Amino acid sequence: MPTPPHTIRVAIVDNDPYALFGLAAQVKACGPRFAVIWQSELGAVAFQKALDPRTAPDVVLVDMSLTDMQGPDLCAQIRRRSRTIGLIGITSRPVEQYRDPMIEAGAQGLVGKRISPQSLAHALAQAAHGEPITAIATPAAPSPTATPASSSSTDDRTFQSIAASFVRVNAGRTRGTTLSDHEREALALYADGLKTAQVATRMGITVSSVQTLVNRAKTKLGASSLPQAIRICTERRLLASVADEQQV
Repeated sequence: MPTPPHTIRVAIVDNDPYALFGLAAQVKACGPRFAVIWQSELGAVAFQKALDPRTAPDVVLVDMSLTDMQGPDLCAQIRRRSRTIGLIGITSRPVEQYRDPMIEAGAQGLVGKRISPQSLAHALAQAAHGEPITAIATPAAPSPTATPASSSSTDDRTFQSIAASFVRVNAGRTRGTTLSDHEREALALYADGLKTAQVATRMGITVSSVQTLVNRAKTKLGASSLPQAIRICTERRLLASVADEQQV
């Protein structure tokens, strides 16, 4: 059944079927403006549905721990390909635990599962309109259930608008192939589990030089952490040639 005009279409992703039921009820309690158009327990299925024009939602509400991938990874995959879908993380754990990964993934905000219907409606509406979610306080707790955001900030540690996060997330994709051989080698050694001092010894350079290489690589990739830089390189197979060279 088609949704009425001006309805905010919401998709929910959670690996727990009971949690899906509960989240759908929470969205319904937000009022007639909101409609759950589909639910999924698997990130891969959600990814396909989100990018299909026939089933694309206005907002995807994503749990942080899924069966086949992590919530931030799903959000990053969607954001790289969509400049229109709002992304909101939801968790029963302290929101600060996932804040940075969700910012890196291009999400518009992160909320706790105890969020009130009024606050959830506010968050969904903001994300659906392309804006980052501002701080939301709940009556039950003095701490916010959504972290502060700015729609104009370019700081990777701040939730951004859909437009800004789309540009930032994809900027790394176009810049990533410009990594130097030394930058790729350093990241490859970290990916193999070596510590900074070990990387320095293996490469025959100082620890500070290794840190410089890593910082330059992070900037080129649009990454805000070493693990994220390694993950980006792994996804794009930028480290595969390093492994091949080391085997020659």
